Amino acid sequence: MTVNVDIVENAGFNIISPFEDMAEFVSLSGAETQLAIAIKIHEYQQQIAQINERILALKSIHNAVTPIHAKLPSEILIHIFRHVEPDACQHIQLSHVCRLWRSAIHQAAEFWVDFLKSLPVIDRPHGRQLFRDICERTSPLSLGISVKSGDLIMVRQLPNTHLLRVTFLLVTFRGDYRTDLLDLMDLKFPALRHLTCRYETLKELVDPPSAQIISARLSDNLPRLLILHIHGRCLTPAFLVPSLRNLYIFGPISLSPNLILNGLRACPSLEELMIEDVFEAPDEEGQALVGVGSPIPMERLQTLALVSIPGNGFTNRFLPHLEYPPTTDIKIVGQGALVSSYLCHSSPPTSTPATSTIQRVVFALTPNHNEFVSKCEINGSSASSPSRFSMTFWYGPWDFPADHDHTRHFLDFATVFSSSQAPVLTHVTFSMERGLSVSDEDWHTVLDACPQVRHLDVRIASCRGLLRTLRRHIQLLPQLETLSITCENGSGVHESLVAAIESRAAMGVSRLDELRFYTERLARRKEVDVFPLFSVPRLERLKAHVRDVSIGAKDGMVWLNGLVLYQANPSLVLVDARQ
Repeated sequence: MTVNVDIVENAGFNIISPFEDMAEFVSLSGAETQLAIAIKIHEYQQQIAQINERILALKSIHNAVTPIHAKLPSEILIHIFRHVEPDACQHIQLSHVCRLWRSAIHQAAEFWVDFLKSLPVIDRPHGRQLFRDICERTSPLSLGISVKSGDLIMVRQLPNTHLLRVTFLLVTFRGDYRTDLLDLMDLKFPALRHLTCRYETLKELVDPPSAQIISARLSDNLPRLLILHIHGRCLTPAFLVPSLRNLYIFGPISLSPNLILNGLRACPSLEELMIEDVFEAPDEEGQALVGVGSPIPMERLQTLALVSIPGNGFTNRFLPHLEYPPTTDIKIVGQGALVSSYLCHSSPPTSTPATSTIQRVVFALTPNHNEFVSKCEINGSSASSPSRFSMTFWYGPWDFPADHDHTRHFLDFATVFSSSQAPVLTHVTFSMERGLSVSDEDWHTVLDACPQVRHLDVRIASCRGLLRTLRRHIQLLPQLETLSITCENGSGVHESLVAAIESRAAMGVSRLDELRFYTERLARRKEVDVFPLFSVPRLERLKAHVRDVSIGAKDGMVWLNGLVLYQANPSLVLVDARQ
C-alpha cells in the first residue's frame, strides 16, 4: 500500500510503517502528511515516556526488595551516609544509585556539610544551583563553605537562615583580589569560627598588600571568629578581631612587622601565633617601626612559631615588641643566621621570655659533608612543657665559608643560654657530628657562661679538648653533678678523664654523682677491631671520687674476650682484667 507515492518516491525514502499508520495517510497532501506524522510521533514519544516511567518504577521496586534494603531500615541507611566523608565530586553519584539511596542521602545533612566544605561545587556545571540546593540539605547543621573569590556573590545571596549557620569559610583569591576581598570584608557572618584566605600565584610576592586593604578598620562582622589562616597579601585589620585565638599568616610575601604588630594589639586573647614565609620589605630594613609604642601584651599566648623566615631582619624587629608569658612554646626555623640574632635584642643580653624558664637544652650541629646544607638545631624544655623551645637553622655552603666556621654557632650558645639569659638551665646536651672539633678556648667560653649547669652530656668525635679544659680550669661548672661523654677516642684519653675528675675533687669544686664514659664503636674504622679497654686501677681511682661510674661501649655490644664485668652501684663497667 502506498501513500502519496509520487512525493515519497521523489524524496528517495523507503518507508516501512505499521499498516494502521499508513492507512491514516491515504489521500493526504504533503503538508497534511507531515502534520499527521508529527502528531503520531508525539503520541509514540508519550507512550515511550510512560513505559520508561513504568520501567523505572519496576527497577525501584526491584532495588527496594533486595536483601540490603529489605532488611536494613532507612534510618540505618541515613546514618551510614552521615559517616561518608566525600573528598571528590564523584561522590555525589552515590545519590544516583537508586531512589531509596537518593532519598536517604538527601536526608543525611552531615554528608552535604562535608561535601560543601571540602569541594568547590560552584565550579561544576550548574554549580550555582547545586550550591543553593546543597545549602538547603545541610540544614539545620553548622555550615562550612569553600569558594573561589569570584563566587562570593553566591554566598552573599544566601538567605540569612543559612548565613547564620556558616562556621567555616575558605576563600581562594587570585589576580587583582582587592574588590573581592573588600566584598568579603563587608559580609556579615555572626557564627563564623574559622576563616581561611588563600592567594594563588606562581611568583613570589615582593610588593606588599594594597593600602586600601591594610588601612581597613576593624568591624563587627565577625564577632565569634576564633581561627584565622590568611595569606599575607590578604591580611587586613578588619579580620584581626578581639575574639581571635589562632592566627596563621603565611606567604611567600613581603610584609612590614609594623602591620602585624599593630594588628596583634587588637587580639588580646590570642593563644597560637604562626608566621611562615614572610620577609621584611626591602625599603623598611633598618627603619624604626612606626606606631607600635609600648610592648604588645599577649598574656594567653601558648605557641609562637616563626617558620622559614630568611635572615633575621623580620624576627629581630618583631619579637622584641611581643610581651608573652615565659610558658609560651617557641618554635623558630631560620636560614643563614646565628641563634642570638633572633633572641638577644640588648647588649649585654638579658633574660627573655624565650629562654628564662628553659631547664634542658639539646644543641646539635650537623656539618655539610656530602649534602647541600648544614643544620644547627636547638631543643629546650621546661618543667611545664617538654617542647618549650625549638630552633632549627639551615645553612648553605655560602654560610660556612671555612671548615671551622661552625665554631661561631657553638660559641653563640654562650650568648643565648648564659646564666643571665637562662638562669634555670641545668641540663645541657651537645651533639657534634663527626668532622666537627671544638678547641680548648671555645669549650672554656661556653662552659664559663653557664655555671648553673648541673648535668652535661657531650657527644663528639674527640673529647680531648673538653677534658683538658675541665682539668685546667677547675672553677668551671661548680655545680656539676652528672657528666656523660660519648666519643670515638681510644685509650689515650682515659688518663685525661681520670686526671680531670681527680683535679676537680682535690680542689673541692664538685663531687660527681654520675659519670658516663662511652666509646662509639670504632670497628667501622678498618684498622680498629675492638673497643679500647679501661684499666682496673683507673677505674678504682674514679670510684674514689664518683658515686656511680659507667664505662663501656655505646652501641651495647659486649666484648667478653679479656674483659671482666664489674658492678658499681649499679652500672655495668667493662674493664681490662690483664692490667
